[in-house]
Amino acid sequence: MAGNILSKILLEGNWSNKSIQIGDVLSDGSHVFYVDGTGQHGLSCNPYVVNPGGGFNVIWGCSTNTTGANADGVGMGLNNMNIVRGLCGTGTFQQYAFNISASAISDGYYLPSKTELSLLVSNLIVPKIYNPANYVSTFSSTFWSSTEVDGPNAWAVDTLGNVAKMPKTTGFAIVIVKKF
Repeated sequence: MAGNILSKILLEGNWSNKSIQIGDVLSDGSHVFYVDGTGQHGLSCNPYVVNPGGGFNVIWGCSTNTTGANADGVGMGLNNMNIVRGLCGTGTFQQYAFNISASAISDGYYLPSKTELSLLVSNLIVPKIYNPANYVSTFSSTFWSSTEVDGPNAWAVDTLGNVAKMPKTTGFAIVIVKKF
């Protein structure tokens, strides 16, 4: 089966050799939501949704400027984050993503591209394998992707899997992902 890799992972406090599959929780607490066709690489998400201040959501930022962070596909979120790093000011998803925790970012976490975020939602949230409400008391039902549409808009994905072009000035939650 494509998408499985044999790896020694920590599951429920015990090390075991097991094929990693969508829905598994890795030793760092991240949830696997994508495993590629080689069966050797994939993506996982940090379980904690970022909603600064409880119900406060984050704007995308750079609301009138085109940044060029329009890459989409698996692995492209990191590219987008590197483009917009420091461009969009305070109170933006970029600032929160880079300041969530120094250790999270140094561990390779980044804001997902539109496609990566769609995979996370369709593979973990829609089938109720992962529920963001278990990790934060209040969260937006829509998440920002790192993929820009144009100067005033970027892509967002809701918890039902709907993808929409939204004004960058709208406040949504963010979730960070990483490669494994």
